Amino acid sequence: METITIVIPIFNLNGERKRNFERIIEGISITNISTIVIEQKSQASVQNDVIRIQTERSKTNISFLSVDITQKTIHKSRLINEASQYIATKYMWMLDADVFFDHNKIIELINDQML
Repeated sequence: METITIVIPIFNLNGERKRNFERIIEGISITNISTIVIEQKSQASVQNDVIRIQTERSKTNISFLSVDITQKTIHKSRLINEASQYIATKYMWMLDADVFFDHNKIIELINDQML
């Protein structure tokens, strides 16, 4: 069983935040870490075309979900709660769409813990 699933809630990505997100996804796609990208869709959001990103990456460790929310601001807690329904690992790691880490190094540290 895998140890951890990364959850990345996104909303209204554009410009630099979208470029950062795509770079993060590229980095995660070369790992074996289960990842859920969950996008808040609304009339106020910029169309991020998550399906295009998913098709380009087509990595089995990354799942893409979307939730329709009519609000004009991100509902990060709701997105995380929705994603948690699809997690079967011991831990959930929530990342913002612009956070850069050496994911494998952190997984090694988690695996070394006696939790």
